[in-house]
Amino acid sequence: MDGTAATRDRRARIGRHAVQDRAGAVVGYELLFAAAAASDDGDPDAAVTRAMTTAFGEFGLHRLGPRRTLFTNLTHAFVTGRTAVPFGPHGVVLELLGDLEADATVVDGAERLKRHGYRLAIDGYVGGAEHARLLPLVDVVKVDVAMAGAELADLAAYVREQLPRASLMADGVDSPDALDTCLGAGFEYLAGPHVERPAAPRTAQVSPSQLVSVRLLAALSDPDAGVDDLERIVAADPGLSLRVLGAVNSASGAGQAVRSLHQAIVLLGRRALGAWVMLAALGGDPVSRREEMIDVLARARTCELIGSRYGGVEPSTAYAAGLLSGVVDVMGADVEQLVKGSGLGGGMASALLAHEGDLGTMLGEVEEFDRSGRPPSVVATADLAGAQLRALDTAMTTVDAILGGPEQ
Repeated sequence: MDGTAATRDRRARIGRHAVQDRAGAVVGYELLFAAAAASDDGDPDAAVTRAMTTAFGEFGLHRLGPRRTLFTNLTHAFVTGRTAVPFGPHGVVLELLGDLEADATVVDGAERLKRHGYRLAIDGYVGGAEHARLLPLVDVVKVDVAMAGAELADLAAYVREQLPRASLMADGVDSPDALDTCLGAGFEYLAGPHVERPAAPRTAQVSPSQLVSVRLLAALSDPDAGVDDLERIVAADPGLSLRVLGAVNSASGAGQAVRSLHQAIVLLGRRALGAWVMLAALGGDPVSRREEMIDVLARARTCELIGSRYGGVEPSTAYAAGLLSGVVDVMGADVEQLVKGSGLGGGMASALLAHEGDLGTMLGEVEEFDRSGRPPSVVATADLAGAQLRALDTAMTTVDAILGGPEQ
């Protein structure tokens, strides 16, 4: 548990971050809203409250599916009941941040939320006169690994002694050594760059098969590219051809086997074909790359949802740009090598390489929002966060359809 300054720094991060259990399975996601998201009216709490209400207004958290919990910060207005929490208690943990003083109104509000079935977490040290009343209500205690330093194990033991019914979440796990320390200290939940997805080196080489996959992803965004054009690209890679045929035959079950690439492409449709091609581009064991697939598809769908706000970018073009951007990130590929080798068109290439044009501006803002939480300049932060939630739902549904649901 750390001080106010570190907590405010975390509040500036708005993107979605995976939360894992001790076995390495993703059990939820963290989505934090920041004061920077809102307005310049001088009331950060009201600004974040509006941003959250807008983002969650049309999204049912139950759609995140089994074993997936959303951790989200809670403003003073939500805690005290001045503003209704825009979702029910299922599948959510409400985080009380360290700059929220535990006075009587806050504790009364926390007790009310508990009576309605919500789970509560403390993110940072919550002080105030009513601190002792608040602690028994807490279900999860988040501990900043870097701030705790060498005292991490002792701090975990102290929290266990004081709050034996609460679970512990390690925040900011950024290395194998940190992960081992957290596991040894008994943390149930883990979050941070190392457990979410170790960064791939930007020097990673792209195989010829991956270049074919990227070329096909770009072609799928071109409304003038017909089935024959797509078939020629798929046929250039025997492994990809077999994967496409296998996808259709698997979906058809006991029906008649499909042996024609042309027929398989028609039956799959462009969107499903894009998902399978994305999987081929990522390589490796599909099940082990589930979360990376979700990340890529969520970015693509986010771009599709907001593309029209950036100079009227066509949804299919925005989707393809997001898909390519996500694949590049996960592959750790050098963008120039990939663009040159895959023969992408000028507009798509300049958007990926230099964030030029309306398409590039959109792509740059979505990428930065994902990585650092920096608020966008063209659309409202709440709108982009809401698009991310809807995109996450779609991405999970798509990946579950391909790989089957997550293990229970």
